[in-house]
Amino acid sequence: MDDTNFNDTNFNAAWEDIDSDDSLYLDDITWSLPVPRTRILRSKEEDERTSVFYEILEDGTLILSGNDALPKSPHLRPWDTFCDQITSLVVEDGIPFIPVSYFRDYKNLKKVVLAKSVRAVLPFAFAQCTSLSHVEISGRLHVNYHRNPKYPRLPYSNREVRLECHAFYGTPWSLKKWGDFYIRRGMLIEYFGTSLTPVIPDGVEYIGYRAFTDLLITAVTLPESLKEIGMGAFDGTRLSSITIPAAVEHIHFYAFINIPCLEHVYILGANTKLDSCFSIPDTHRCPADAPKTVIHAPLHSAAHEYARYYNMQFEPLETNSYP
Repeated sequence: MDDTNFNDTNFNAAWEDIDSDDSLYLDDITWSLPVPRTRILRSKEEDERTSVFYEILEDGTLILSGNDALPKSPHLRPWDTFCDQITSLVVEDGIPFIPVSYFRDYKNLKKVVLAKSVRAVLPFAFAQCTSLSHVEISGRLHVNYHRNPKYPRLPYSNREVRLECHAFYGTPWSLKKWGDFYIRRGMLIEYFGTSLTPVIPDGVEYIGYRAFTDLLITAVTLPESLKEIGMGAFDGTRLSSITIPAAVEHIHFYAFINIPCLEHVYILGANTKLDSCFSIPDTHRCPADAPKTVIHAPLHSAAHEYARYYNMQFEPLETNSYP
């Protein structure tokens, strides 16, 4: 994932400035581990490179315990072999976070219980777990907050659990809890839906950091209320074209990079400010890799100047000439 940092100038708000959202915060949860009669697999021998242990119980429960980070290397994760049999996951106290894409596509995983020591669930950790309907986490949940400049950078605490971008994307649990779109204060923070052609609700003014990053969406409809598109918002998607409403004032860095199939961008506003938001190959080293994206915008607009500066194809936008 891109670790580009934001300027922290505007991150001075106090904790009290954050909206109180009962649907967002969970109280401490007490739970107990299952105690089945038979184990089909057990490993309690400490690996020299990690102090994480696992058990797979007869009822399909995977229990992870220890006092170290979970191993990233696939050959140190023997439970992956049994991913189709695992229906529940219990992470005991001592493990600090769930790594990127760690349990992605565990199709039969229905329940996840995370101990208090787990302070972060990294991007796509449980994405596309299409049976996951029950999640127990102790602490305040912060969905993709720490990279969004419209919100203050929150202080870390022993009650904070950060759900980084798309940690639970496409799970029944996230859809039930937040719906297709997680929106706060007019800001679309994350998309949880499964449609490949989402329609963003009217009233959204800002699309947040990586709100759609690496999702397989092929088209998106932006509302007339939209004013800004945040950093990396559509990075790695499969858009073929997009229409930017006239009200959009600013498109931030990397908003539309890594989209090789993006052919047409219609920018209706004459004053829409564009940072370096499209992939710009080095045409001097490889002319064949010149940008294939065509920018359609009014003549002498900010987008016209952008296309000229980056040597991108440009076509003047006539009235009613866009989709």
